[in-house]
Amino acid sequence: MLRAEDKEELAKYAENPASGATLVLKASDKLDGRSAFMKRMTKSAKVLTYDPIKPWLAEKWVSDRARQINQRLDNDAAKLIVELVGSSLMSLEQTLQQLSLYVGLNKSITRADVELALAATRAHSIFELVDAIAAKNATHAIRVVDAMLE
Repeated sequence: MLRAEDKEELAKYAENPASGATLVLKASDKLDGRSAFMKRMTKSAKVLTYDPIKPWLAEKWVSDRARQINQRLDNDAAKLIVELVGSSLMSLEQTLQQLSLYVGLNKSITRADVELALAATRAHSIFELVDAIAAKNATHAIRVVDAMLE
């Protein structure tokens, strides 16, 4: 969380940035466009926000991306990849590349391939468990607990 002094310094900088500079900030919470800080920032800077991909959209993204890299992927495999890796696009991309190397080019990636290549190496955190419980996703919560206990 930014302190008031930090927000003031950032807003001042945004009003008169260094020539050719790009300032990138990552917010852990949703930005409130009504706040004085955000009003100042949007007045003097271009503010772009990128929300993380939703898990139900991540499965489609994985399937589409697999096709783009000439890899076949069944729906169960796409679902399991998202379940094991999460919805970070960078992590999903890396996982698809690894699975592509694992099965070989132009071969189908199956749920069994995902289980063999990823399930045993996946580290689960208490935060993932809390997120699953908060989302009322009992199936995922139970899988996380089971994996943590293993």
